[in-house]
Amino acid sequence: MFSRIARPSLAVCSSARFAYKMLDALNGADNRVECAYVRSTETPAAYFATPLLLGKNGVEKNLGIPKTIEYEAQLIENAMPELQSNIKKGIEFMSK
Repeated sequence: MFSRIARPSLAVCSSARFAYKMLDALNGADNRVECAYVRSTETPAAYFATPLLLGKNGVEKNLGIPKTIEYEAQLIENAMPELQSNIKKGIEFMSK
């Protein structure tokens, strides 16, 4: 289990990594791919974390969910009700 200090550190590190890759891509670097939690049509959930191709125009393409085995696909399916509920709560909170 992550400590209370480690979780925020992981979030900061992954955010910084995404920002550096995005800036690199915006400056002309090719084939920069990074995962991010974005609005998506890859699953029934309105938002989902998937690999994104980054380029000079920002997010060039959502690369979708990588190939999964049946067990992983079932985990994603099982998580959908909870994920959709949390997304709904987040959207409602932000619209206040």
